[in-house]
Amino acid sequence: MMLRKCIREQWWKMVLCTLLMQAHLIICVIYFEDFDREQETIRKLVPFDFLKKSIDAFMKLGFDGYVGFQHFSKAANTFGTFAAVFFAMDAVAGEVERRTMEHLLSRPISRRRILLTKYAVGAVGLMLPLVLTTPTVIPMAQWVGESIQAWPLFLQTLHSCLFLLVFYSFTFLLSTCMSHALLVGFLVLGFALIQFALLIVRGASHFSIYKLSDVNLLVEIIAKGRIDWRIEGLLLAISAALLGASLWRFERRDF
Repeated sequence: MMLRKCIREQWWKMVLCTLLMQAHLIICVIYFEDFDREQETIRKLVPFDFLKKSIDAFMKLGFDGYVGFQHFSKAANTFGTFAAVFFAMDAVAGEVERRTMEHLLSRPISRRRILLTKYAVGAVGLMLPLVLTTPTVIPMAQWVGESIQAWPLFLQTLHSCLFLLVFYSFTFLLSTCMSHALLVGFLVLGFALIQFALLIVRGASHFSIYKLSDVNLLVEIIAKGRIDWRIEGLLLAISAALLGASLWRFERRDF
């Protein structure tokens, strides 16, 4: 029953995110030739040096780099951050706002199981749109007479999922501590905005969490066909620590 409740709350978010990401990917593939032809003009219009360097680094890798830039560096890192907040901010804070938490806790289910079910369903819902849409670019590449390597796509998907899981877990933790879902969302998005701003400030980029999913890392995945498991392990450890803190807080919170 708890699992069905969580799926019922999250399925439409997953469908919406999947449709949006798929639409974005289709548009990107259709306009690849225009982008490739006009990339020098586009580069001159880009306001930040780091963005110009990003375009240069990705486009040296051809269509693989173009998809890496559009689908992972741009869509997953930006839209994905919003999606992570969208999936997690309502987990506990929303139940408190709607005054349904007391009813939920009255069921013969442990608090730990309630929270883990909510966390797992939301995390899967967040990652599925990326997992489902990414492979579709392989046949779509033929639309523009290109081909793309499947293994680097898989590795970039894995990395982006683990990176977004950190934002999801952080939002989830705040949701267990607070009683207003929108406030949780605003706080995390504000934090994300600051982190993105640090990324484009010379000398401060190393203080940004987005450094763990920046251009150089994604380009290396495409070019070498491998990921740095130390980074993936770090991302997984951060998410696990945030989940542990969420469990600790939820089991001790008085509703």
